[in-house]
Amino acid sequence: MSDRQDDQVEALIREIAQKHGIVVGRDDPILMLHTINNRLMADSAKSQQVQLEKLREELEALAQRWSLDAKEKSERILNASLTAGKQAMGQLMEEGANAT
Repeated sequence: MSDRQDDQVEALIREIAQKHGIVVGRDDPILMLHTINNRLMADSAKSQQVQLEKLREELEALAQRWSLDAKEKSERILNASLTAGKQAMGQLMEEGANAT
């Protein structure tokens, strides 16, 4: 075991003794269960991190696609507005020329 794990085990043994008045040894099933639980939590955290990374990548791709879609739509709207404005101005100029 690493020093960090040894320190955790010693801290757990002290905590059990303080809270419950029971002294457990290093080979106690409680400590084995604690070790298994820590391993499961670490494995779960790694798995969740991988899933979060995939989700982040998907969200970034969606955001980029939405940005491009919004840009294309705004350009179409702007071009349609410019065309309509040119047509309206041309029509008004023609009407003004005819009136003159």
